[in-house]
Amino acid sequence: MSQPDSATKPMHIHTIWGRRPMSKVQRLVALLIPWAETKLLNFVRKYELHHRDFWDDGLRLTVPLGNKTPLKALADLAALMEIEGLDKDWEFVAYALTDTPDEFPVMCIMD
Repeated sequence: MSQPDSATKPMHIHTIWGRRPMSKVQRLVALLIPWAETKLLNFVRKYELHHRDFWDDGLRLTVPLGNKTPLKALADLAALMEIEGLDKDWEFVAYALTDTPDEFPVMCIMD
């Protein structure tokens, strides 16, 4: 029987992403045709991520760490977002480490 993981070892990384600045025309078009949101939801489904929060100018994605270091998991997520074209719509803001995907601390690590 295997030993449970230490209570101090983080198991998930919560990432905060901000929407990149858009022109007035782009904002109006985005209201009618939500391409960024559609791409994001397809990305979340494809890679089985936890999509926790979404607001006007940002979002929070939660990724299990597995055997990766937090920075490696963050780099992998950023690379996947670039491959899927989400880097044109969203930019990294901060991250936080937790034990469960539902837990989110008030204090985040800003980049």
